[in-house]
Amino acid sequence: MNTVSDRVESAGARPNHTYSFDQPGYFEPGTLRRDMLCRMIHQELDERGPDVTVLDIGCGRGIGRKLEPVEAIKQRVAKLWGVEPDKSVEPPACFDQVWQNTLEDADIPDHSVDVAYSYFVIEHVVDPAGFAKKLARILKPGGVCISATVNRNCFFAQVSWFCHKLSIQDAVLTVLIGKPLVEEYHYPAVYLMNTRKSLQALAHETGISRVDVTYLESDEWLNYFPRPFRWCGHIARRLFNHRPQNYSYLYARLTA
Repeated sequence: MNTVSDRVESAGARPNHTYSFDQPGYFEPGTLRRDMLCRMIHQELDERGPDVTVLDIGCGRGIGRKLEPVEAIKQRVAKLWGVEPDKSVEPPACFDQVWQNTLEDADIPDHSVDVAYSYFVIEHVVDPAGFAKKLARILKPGGVCISATVNRNCFFAQVSWFCHKLSIQDAVLTVLIGKPLVEEYHYPAVYLMNTRKSLQALAHETGISRVDVTYLESDEWLNYFPRPFRWCGHIARRLFNHRPQNYSYLYARLTA
C-alpha cells in the first residue's frame, strides 16, 4: 500500500505535487478530502494550460463550503461555470455562469467543458445514466470529470444506505450532526454510482471512454460521531475498512 506523503497546507493553495489514480492509501494527518480533490484538479489544469473551461457540479458555496479553492481554480482558467440544483443558494461571484438546475437538466453547450469536478455529489444522483450521458455530451473529446465521493463498499456507506432503505437516514443524521446541518444538506444519499463496477457499467452504456478510480482513507468521517463515541468509528474502520476496496472515499476520473 502506498501512502500519500505530501500535503496541501491551505484550502486555497495551488497544490505543487502530483497524485496518481493507481495509488490507494491513507491521507496524511491533517489533509482534508477537499485538499485531495483540489490536488487532482490542479494536476489536470497543469496538463491543459489556461485556455480551458471548467465546470463545478454542485457548486453550492464552494468546495466543501470553502470558496478559496474555487477562486484558486478561477485564477487559472478562461471560464469557470457552475451547476447548483438548490435555488436557495446564491451563486458565488467567481463563477462566470451558473445553471441553477441538476446537471441532467442544465442547458450546457455540447462539447464545451475541458474539466468538470464534483465534491460529494454523485452519491446523491438518482439517475446515474442521465448524469453520465450528460457528462459525455458536454465534455470535449479527452475532457475529464473528477469526482470525490463516498465509497459504496465502506462501512459508513453501508450503514447509511441501510438507513436510507429504512427511511431513517435523516433521523439518524439529526442525532449525529444536528438538525440545522441536516436541513441544509437535504439530498438523500442513494449510492447508485459509487463503486468502480457501477461507474464502468455507466461508461460502457453512455459513451464515457475511460474510468480511473482510487480509494483513500482518513479520519475525517469520524466527525459524524459525537466525540464520546468516536471509538466506535475507529473499531468499525479497523474491522471493515482494512482493504483499499473498502476505504471510505472513492475518487473517480471519467474521460470522454
